[in-house]
Amino acid sequence: MKFEVLLDNFVKGLSYAGKAISVKATLPVLANVLLETDKGRIKISATDLEKSVSVWVGAKVLEEGSITIPARVLYEFVASIKAPQITARVEGGFLVLESEGVYSKISGMAPEEFPKLLAEEKGNEICGIDPKVLADAVSKVSFAAASDDSRPILTGIMINFSKDSLTFAAVDGFRLAEKVITLKKSAVKEFSCVVPAKSLAEIARIFGGGEKEVEVGFFENDNAFYISSPDIFATIRVLEGDFPDYKKIIPQDSTSKAEFATSDFSQSIRLAGVFAKDESKIIKLTLIKEKEEIEVRSETQEVGEVLAKIKAKCEGDDITIAFNSKFLADFLANLPNPQGVLEMVSMGPLSPALFVVEKNQNYRYVVMPVRVSG
Repeated sequence: MKFEVLLDNFVKGLSYAGKAISVKATLPVLANVLLETDKGRIKISATDLEKSVSVWVGAKVLEEGSITIPARVLYEFVASIKAPQITARVEGGFLVLESEGVYSKISGMAPEEFPKLLAEEKGNEICGIDPKVLADAVSKVSFAAASDDSRPILTGIMINFSKDSLTFAAVDGFRLAEKVITLKKSAVKEFSCVVPAKSLAEIARIFGGGEKEVEVGFFENDNAFYISSPDIFATIRVLEGDFPDYKKIIPQDSTSKAEFATSDFSQSIRLAGVFAKDESKIIKLTLIKEKEEIEVRSETQEVGEVLAKIKAKCEGDDITIAFNSKFLADFLANLPNPQGVLEMVSMGPLSPALFVVEKNQNYRYVVMPVRVSG
């Protein structure tokens, strides 16, 4: 194998493929990228067996071939070169790299040792979607997935394809986030699967900078979800098990409701979070209809206390409801418009609270309250 490639393009391709490399590879070859010539381009692939990423980079292919090379070594080396392009060739199990005043040999492994990846043409396309919309939807729900493996299904994002919409949802037993996207073209079939949240978030970010619509689909025989663009193809193994019927916990009615500025609420949560240092990170929200305000309060014996008041349009009963401050902070960090308006509805201090952005039911966040004494 021998090729010439623009350095910036090569570095970018290695960076994207590297998102599929595990920090703790179970097999030596999983720490490598597979370099292949493919129809006048260089194909760079990586996998951790749960997810895989293949990137095609334009190049001048002088000789066909393939090799696997340690991903970290290759990326760090070429990213440090200042020349505009580089020449690479395979010589007796080594990848030889030459550029202006630079010569290097990196030890590789036989391409036959690299796991066989799923082929795009064997997948079943379900729908097309704007890559920025996809990345935004995933970021709005992925933080609500469980971070521990005690219930593996909760570490995933449920993706539901209906005729005209695509729904992403994540739940960890204490909170849930749901984002619904309206499709420009109807999905080929109605379908749902659960994809590991961490992997999907990493993959979605790769595609998020693109301008052209990406293809989303599924490998039915291999239980894998995929995203595809002209230059990038990524797959993720789906999780097995039953995802909770999360819609049952979304409040359908309310005895208390409040509307308030997102920026005011965010600041008050940040202030209260400084003092919420106990194990449950408790902050209390008190809705006061007569005063048209919400009191945000936190106190711990070791640190002290804080009380912040924000203006709010309140309806229904006055209530005090306690939350884990992290659950609110995570949600607020993913809002697109800090100058917008939030709505909170609840059936009482021990019932789940629903947060809706700008009264848009396409993005909903539900948080379970914390039971406190006094």
